[in-house]
Amino acid sequence: NTVTATAPGQGEEGDLIASASATVYSVDGAALSVTKTADPETYNTVGQVITYTITVENTGNVTLTDVAVEDPLTGMDETISSLAPGTAAAETFTETYSITQADLDAGSVPNTVTATAPGQGEEGDLIASASATVYAETILEWDIEVTKTGPNSVYVGDTIEWEITITNTGDYTLYDVHLVDHLGTNGTVRLDVPVADQLEPGEANAVVLTSADHPELQKIAESSDISSIVNTATVTAATCPWYYGEKIALLAVSEGEGDCFVVTDSSTWEVAVSSRPSPTTYRLTVLVDPEGSGEASASPQRTRYSPGTVVALNATANEGWTFSHWSGDASGESTDASVTMNSNRTVTAHFVQDVDPPETFVLTTEVIPEGAGIIFVTPEREEYSAGEQVTLRIHPEADWDFDEWSGDASGETFVVTVTMDSDKHVVAYLAQDILIDPDPPLAGEDEDEDEDEVEREDLPETGGQPLVYLFLGSLLIATGWIVRRRTV
Repeated sequence: NTVTATAPGQGEEGDLIASASATVYSVDGAALSVTKTADPETYNTVGQVITYTITVENTGNVTLTDVAVEDPLTGMDETISSLAPGTAAAETFTETYSITQADLDAGSVPNTVTATAPGQGEEGDLIASASATVYAETILEWDIEVTKTGPNSVYVGDTIEWEITITNTGDYTLYDVHLVDHLGTNGTVRLDVPVADQLEPGEANAVVLTSADHPELQKIAESSDISSIVNTATVTAATCPWYYGEKIALLAVSEGEGDCFVVTDSSTWEVAVSSRPSPTTYRLTVLVDPEGSGEASASPQRTRYSPGTVVALNATANEGWTFSHWSGDASGESTDASVTMNSNRTVTAHFVQDVDPPETFVLTTEVIPEGAGIIFVTPEREEYSAGEQVTLRIHPEADWDFDEWSGDASGETFVVTVTMDSDKHVVAYLAQDILIDPDPPLAGEDEDEDEDEVEREDLPETGGQPLVYLFLGSLLIATGWIVRRRTV
């Protein structure tokens, strides 16, 4: 920077001029910072979403370029092409992460984000990083449950079968799940059963134990000297995968090494044992109603049945009949049914007789010539029941006269009745009156060019009647006929 002072014309050679200069040099300082927050800061459920807010700020005095921002946990991989100094120019990003069962087991989720400005630091890459850790809430619990189902009573010599279900009812994954089952009158029989290497929260695993697989237990079941068998199942598991082996059975509930704990639960079942009673059988009676309407069968077909036998029933209708329903010790409208033989049983298959649909007939009508009149039908339907009576009435159009009925009706009255005992077709004939001149004009005389003139030889022989012609000024009596012409 240079400053100048001038005194015009006051120097030895003119203007008196003096100047001075000062130079200020800038010092480049590249700096970068990253901040990261998590919301919420605690978790307690698989699938819970953690939202991370990441802010990258240029805290130096030079613009940074191609700043890479990476977060391995969320998969974030962003590049800021240009980042000016100052808070106002800072870049903010939002990332999310869903909690897993492994995160619940671990108790915390550490997360680190890194921002890098390649080759823009004093010694190379300018790097800044920030981390945020969320922690599992202490309400998480570890627990296990064992339930046992089986028969309440058996006979001496029966095979006994139990189903034991082990369920992880806590929030941690359990490892080395092991079952110990004490059986017998005093728990003398011990069964050791590995259940699962790993059991997730809410997951259940069922184990089926049968006396047939354990000779010691079967020997007790076959003894007639006992009245019951007491069965106690105990399950144990650890909250860490490295705590396997016999050592787990030596720890008490909630004891462990470091962060590893042991959980356990027990279930007891007692089975009454008694001598087998004398064999009992039951009789099944199968009936058909009405007799001769169909058949009813039982499978297996036996004279008597052992208790608990399930017998399949089937009904078949004879021709002209339809199965209706079962009654007695069976029910339903399906032709197939079943009955369990826990006592003497009686079942009846009911059938109903088929009913033919009512016979119906069709009535058609026709007017000849077409358009000369209308036939009114009462009642008017597409089909008629057998024996039903139908009334037909003819209504001639202008210049037409009714002649007669034909087809499946007869007569010359305007109204006729038809009984519907088959399909019927009725025809109404109509006719017109036509004037015929008995003395046609001679050769050379003017002929009447009336389009309705009819030649004598074309007329049917239906008879005629005298006709009087009346002319102006005189009375002429002539012989002629009015002839009725009908189209056939």
